[in-house]
Amino acid sequence: MSAPNFIELQTAAGQLRGRVTHAADHRVLFFGNIPYAQSPFGVNRFKPPQPAPPWSGVREATGFGPAAPQAPRIADEAETIVGGEDCLTLNIWTKGTDAPKPVFIYLPGGGFMRGQSADPIYDGAAFARQGIVFVSFNYRIGIDGFLLFDDPADGEAAANRGLLDQIAAIEWVIANIAAFGGDASKITLGGVSAGAGSIVHLLGTPQLAGKISRAILQSPSITAQTRDEAQLSRAAIAALLDCPPTRAALCAQPLHKVVRVVARLLADYNLRRRYEMSPKHFFPLRPVVDGVWVHADPLAHFRALWSQPGAHTPSLLVGANADEMNF
Repeated sequence: MSAPNFIELQTAAGQLRGRVTHAADHRVLFFGNIPYAQSPFGVNRFKPPQPAPPWSGVREATGFGPAAPQAPRIADEAETIVGGEDCLTLNIWTKGTDAPKPVFIYLPGGGFMRGQSADPIYDGAAFARQGIVFVSFNYRIGIDGFLLFDDPADGEAAANRGLLDQIAAIEWVIANIAAFGGDASKITLGGVSAGAGSIVHLLGTPQLAGKISRAILQSPSITAQTRDEAQLSRAAIAALLDCPPTRAALCAQPLHKVVRVVARLLADYNLRRRYEMSPKHFFPLRPVVDGVWVHADPLAHFRALWSQPGAHTPSLLVGANADEMNF
């Protein structure tokens, strides 16, 4: 593979400087770290994703943005986290910006508490070489993405914030992908584990109704939490942090402590039982049937949809990984 050179591309939000690589006589353009929403921390913490403002000048887009904050995979005693606060970014691989090409949007998995689009296994160059525009993105995970705050005192803490990030990223792609040679009428969603489980929920949201007609689901996590189950998760996390289960108290906790507590709950079955969390809580945090963004458990939604004569139903390709939960 030859050394990369660079290319500039004008988008509705501003100009990007990406990479050009050549392999096996194929030219692939890469644009990374493109903001689809503002940083979801500081004044925006626990709010729905806020639109990213346009930028002036040329934005460097030759690498990846930070992952959403998460615990290191290898436990240590240091006060460290993986990722950073300005995490709501996406990446695009394309063969060229000429004739419109089908688009594949990939959602990373990770148990709703880990994962990032910069992982080498999510490299989209092979898709681009075959004439498919490949898009990946990061979204909020852990308490910032999926912990339910449902007390009136919690203010603007939207439910299912991770799903709202995903919707914002997909809507950004629909609005902007033509500049990268993509056809917004030919979008397929794909993901594995929590990424596939997210898609199952997204296909039931009114925001994306009729916009996505195909999805590839590998080992999808297909259940949602009830409000009661979500409250058990919040109480357990707060108890392990030794703080009240309120938005203000949890927001005041150091982020490295919060992400490690969620990782502890995922790893320790007996710890989950101590806090009366059911086997369904293998993932301590996950999408919640909140009545606003998620109106029903995904299986119930699809059962109702498939029973309606003439209803629009997305085409699904479903698979399962051997030893999915054995890591």
